[in-house]
Amino acid sequence: MTKLTISIATLFEYVTYNVVLSTEKDYYSENSRTLHLTEETLNELEKINKTNKFLDIGRKTLKPRNCIGVVKAGSITIEILPKLFKDDRYEQHRAVIARNLLKMLSYSEKLSLKEIDSADLDTEELDFFEIFIYFFAKNLNELIKLTQRREYIKNSEELRFIRERIDTRRYTNPARLHIIPCNYHELSIDTTLNRTLKYTCYY
Repeated sequence: MTKLTISIATLFEYVTYNVVLSTEKDYYSENSRTLHLTEETLNELEKINKTNKFLDIGRKTLKPRNCIGVVKAGSITIEILPKLFKDDRYEQHRAVIARNLLKMLSYSEKLSLKEIDSADLDTEELDFFEIFIYFFAKNLNELIKLTQRREYIKNSEELRFIRERIDTRRYTNPARLHIIPCNYHELSIDTTLNRTLKYTCYY
């Protein structure tokens, strides 16, 4: 059997996992349910746990408590999912659990995810960070369509009429007196902020 090692560890509440000190990198061995963590990562995880108490950390074991979510420590991302099945089937039905969890999140009053469509997401390869980024980008894109901040943008343009201020330094050609170089301000949605937000949505 091929040894499966990943940098995203999907754990389930109330299940005990082995912890082995790693000298090189952080990874999770799914076949043996073993977290290989560097000393720095383990210390970081213990520090986070002191504040939130979502894990029972022993000398060589780790067990998620009644808490679901995601945490990043070192180079590993730890996702904690609810254990909805009584036996080991919960690992086989990871996608079902993920879809149910996303559906529950859609009813949360503190987290506005009303537009959840699990068909848009590959829940077999669930990464909560990517999911929240996906929803952030989707909500942001909808917000940008509805309302955008407008600012006065400075423009320099050659016109056939006067608009605000004539640029006298450029208005010197007698053969082109009918073309007036103007400096003016225009209320526009093409702002640095709006361009940045739009770029965030698509990239």
